[in-house]
Amino acid sequence: MKYHFKIQKEGDSFWANCLELEGGFTQGENLEELHSNMQDPLNLFIRDSPDNIKCVSDQVIESG
Repeated sequence: MKYHFKIQKEGDSFWANCLELEGGFTQGENLEELHSNMQDPLNLFIRDSPDNIKCVSDQVIESG
């Protein structure tokens, strides 16, 4: 199953929310860290091997 994230840029850092999971938020100082952290909300909600979970991100949206 694929899960989609909406990515927001806020100042110099980024945050994202998983569109399929209510409350599935994460953040990172840069996009690489954010993409790595996207596994965290999925692992909290879904009991599955991280190798079986695929994260798909939408475009970055500037805020502010």
